[in-house]
Amino acid sequence: MNHEPLQVIADKRSSEGQLCEVIQNLGPVEERPEFWLGIAGDESYSRVHRRHSMFQLSYRHVAPGLTLGQLALLCQRLRES
Repeated sequence: MNHEPLQVIADKRSSEGQLCEVIQNLGPVEERPEFWLGIAGDESYSRVHRRHSMFQLSYRHVAPGLTLGQLALLCQRLRES
């Protein structure tokens, strides 16, 4: 996997434009959901950055039909692992 896109996403200095461009060009899911959860839960990232990460966590790692309660449990388990 080319880690450069993930490095851009993980960089707190990346602009929203950079994030959107890199996210649009991500290939198949190879990253762990903890990657997105870590950014989404880190208040040192901007709100926009965290929002994009939460969306990508949902889009790339959550199966259709999962309830909000099940998602909360999944996120809790990911944080604990």
